[in-house]
Amino acid sequence: MIPIRFENIFDTKFLSKYKEFVLYGKEWNGEKYRFKIRNSEVKFDKSGDKSLNDVITWIKENHSNETVKEFFKFVDKNIETILVGNFNEIKELARRFNEISINEEIKKICREIFNYNKLYNKREYSYFIGNILNVFYKKIKVCPYCNRQYIDVFNDTERTFDFEHHFHKSKYWIFSISLANLLPSCKSCNQRKGTIDVLGEEFLSPYEDIRVSFSIECNGGKIGNTNSLDAIESSIEKIIVEQAEGSNIEKLYLKELYQLHKDIVAEIELKKRAFPEIRKVFDEKAFDSLEGFEEIYRLIFANYIPTSEEDSLIFLKRPLSKLTFDIYRELNNTP
Repeated sequence: MIPIRFENIFDTKFLSKYKEFVLYGKEWNGEKYRFKIRNSEVKFDKSGDKSLNDVITWIKENHSNETVKEFFKFVDKNIETILVGNFNEIKELARRFNEISINEEIKKICREIFNYNKLYNKREYSYFIGNILNVFYKKIKVCPYCNRQYIDVFNDTERTFDFEHHFHKSKYWIFSISLANLLPSCKSCNQRKGTIDVLGEEFLSPYEDIRVSFSIECNGGKIGNTNSLDAIESSIEKIIVEQAEGSNIEKLYLKELYQLHKDIVAEIELKKRAFPEIRKVFDEKAFDSLEGFEEIYRLIFANYIPTSEEDSLIFLKRPLSKLTFDIYRELNNTP
């Protein structure tokens, strides 16, 4: 729902550290992602002597099943993209993955070596999951799918959200630990999205620049001209939620959920009426702590406003920020 740029979340230093940790078994805060190979069986083992790279190399060169060997040649060729590629690269690989012959042995091995439950289990990797969570939480404090609920991190590793796998790990298991396939999501959105095949049902990721907009439809075509919040709210027939492409608003029931926020729209209208006078007072008083339109907007509407088209992450600081922004512009006749 709120567009996100992968490069604005993860810098090159973090991507390099993640790759070194997962692919080459380098230590990160005292932890290692390591394996053992015994009798042709690959097992995750923190005390093991094999890195993920070692395992992939061994399988493609030594496994007895030719189909398995061929698949791991594909994995070996694309492993850096699988782990730290951007979303568009992951999506293209997912399409190619769907065309490859897969047997049960491949599934078994991949679920062991691309092991989301081990990598993100706070008991197994308490320091590591803290690193991942804190990277997201510096930029994303609200669910990027619905923009309705806070997603919080506390005590370093505790959280009030899920990691949503856009390409669900039940089918696309080689992407279960891909950074571009993971986004924090409120538990409601994660549950509603579930295991749907996003390629078949055109469910978009925030990394795909989702464009969702809000407007209102009022009884008689005009919002209530009164200073009563209840009367203004009663005049709002519905909040219109639109998406240029994709099936997100239908799958997540956003049209239905946003009808619960007519009271917020009514408050925006009443505050908007007072906005010019309030701004005039602030300008005349010249408060040192309030510099510019953005801070006055935040103080009045209890939310953030973007300063440019590129500043979409500002909508992920507080719930309902995109609704507030769109409705304020509509009611204020601002393009």
